[in-house]
Amino acid sequence: MNVHIDLNSDIVQVEGSVDELGGLAMDKDAYIEMFKQQANYFFENNITDRKAYYEELDRKSF
Repeated sequence: MNVHIDLNSDIVQVEGSVDELGGLAMDKDAYIEMFKQQANYFFENNITDRKAYYEELDRKSF
C-alpha cells in the first residue's frame, strides 16, 4: 500500500487497500488521518528518511 499526501492542499491518494495492514481495529479514515499526521510531523521536523527514523526509534527503545 502506498499513501501520497499533499500537505499544502490536504489531498491524500491511496494506492492499495488498508486491508494490507491486517486486522487492526482502525477503519480507513482513521488510517488516513494517522498518515496525514505522520507526514506533517516528518515535514515539520525535516525527516526525509522515515525508515531510518523508525529504525533509530527501535534502537533507542532497547
